[in-house]
Amino acid sequence: MRIWNSSTFELERVLVGHSGYVSVAAWSRDAKYLATGAYDDEVVIWDAGTGRIIRRIRAQTGGVYTLAWSADGTWIATGGDGNDNLRIWDIRTGNLIRHLQGHEKSVLASAVSPDGGWLASAADDTTIRIWNIATWEAVKVLRGHPSRIRGISWSPDGAQIVSGGNDGILRIWDVAQSRLLHELRDDAAAANSAIYSVGWSGDGQLVAAASSENRIRTWQPEDGRLLKSFSDHTTAVMTVSWLGASHELLAIDNDGGIRRWDADAGTSSARIE
Repeated sequence: MRIWNSSTFELERVLVGHSGYVSVAAWSRDAKYLATGAYDDEVVIWDAGTGRIIRRIRAQTGGVYTLAWSADGTWIATGGDGNDNLRIWDIRTGNLIRHLQGHEKSVLASAVSPDGGWLASAADDTTIRIWNIATWEAVKVLRGHPSRIRGISWSPDGAQIVSGGNDGILRIWDVAQSRLLHELRDDAAAANSAIYSVGWSGDGQLVAAASSENRIRTWQPEDGRLLKSFSDHTTAVMTVSWLGASHELLAIDNDGGIRRWDADAGTSSARIE
């Protein structure tokens, strides 16, 4: 596992601690800690400043697919292979807080709302579930995807969620009303195009999707208008992540290549191969 400076693209630290392929990584909101999940079934919590391992958690069986930090950094949600595989862990002790039951297949994506009050999870069962963190009850189930959901992201105001998956169509949801607002698509996309990751920009103006076609696309969320479709990736783009409230984003492809993109121009300003 390597940590790169997102401004200079210089290598800052190499983290060694997993015995299997690292499948997911997530920063705490204060950026003091990094969590990584792997196919060794472990979550490792790292001190980002020193690279020291703070905690090891034997989180899943069959690999860790998704991680989501609490707003205060005291717990982390993990999802993985198998039915009902969504768990909440205490970072300070490594103990299991809650096993959240409801999904009927593997949990592939998760995200905590901006206000820290809600956890969204998405699964191979084609549903998105919204959990009240105060009670750990599933208060809403969003249905509309015909196949596997791979990515979800909250809008900055916490009112909406964007989701994407194997059918290549982004969906935007009104969370309070459990209502599908828009289906975002690119008519030029291949019929078998899948979405692997989604992200809502910090200013709320754009949503982005990483695709199996080695491509990134951006839309306006309020009307579903496709704005850009761009790539110089040579393999599928697995992850997209916005840089704060800017219109720059980072993308990682299946060969480990990293690009920093200007989403407005559709141009790449830096890369790591």
